[in-house]
Amino acid sequence: MLSSLYRPRQFFAERARVSLGEATGIVLLAGLAQTFYLLFLLPELLPRFSSAKTLYVSAGLLIGAGGQILTTGFYWFFYSGLFHSISLIFGGEGRFRRTVIYTGYGFGPLFLAGILNGFLSLLASRAVDPPSEIEAVDPYLTDVFAQDVFVWSKVVVLLVFLWQTWIWVGAMKHARTLSLKHATLTVCVPVGARIVWFVYRSNLL
Repeated sequence: MLSSLYRPRQFFAERARVSLGEATGIVLLAGLAQTFYLLFLLPELLPRFSSAKTLYVSAGLLIGAGGQILTTGFYWFFYSGLFHSISLIFGGEGRFRRTVIYTGYGFGPLFLAGILNGFLSLLASRAVDPPSEIEAVDPYLTDVFAQDVFVWSKVVVLLVFLWQTWIWVGAMKHARTLSLKHATLTVCVPVGARIVWFVYRSNLL
């Protein structure tokens, strides 16, 4: 399974069958990794509040973490639908379920990005004074994620998009029985559009 990260075309060519369980596990781990920053920020926050407020803050952050996981799952089916639809233009074959499974393998890089962003949040939190009032938690988190160190996070996101594109090209080639050219077009159109939007929104240019 790990070889899907660094030699995706060979991985999918050699696998006679891919697993929905594996794909689901990859997406779930990718979603969980997006909440890795909580391991560093919670110890900074919770000791400063009473037990009742601690419960409130923990619940709020955990709800946010759940939202991150659900968002990752949404993008799994969102990309699956786009890839499946676009590949029909090029004569793609196969059931949508197969497209969903193969698309799931492309979320592996998100796991590594989440871990790295967790460590970046640790570095950033050292430059911001933790709040003493519960109302200041949201501004505190905003200040943490606004630190200069998170410029690297934006670079990581771009690299993850490119890495995912590479994996998904190999995945769609075999999931939808496409040529390499058509698989590349199937993946690069939607992912390329998202990269352009991300660069614009992030003021990277």
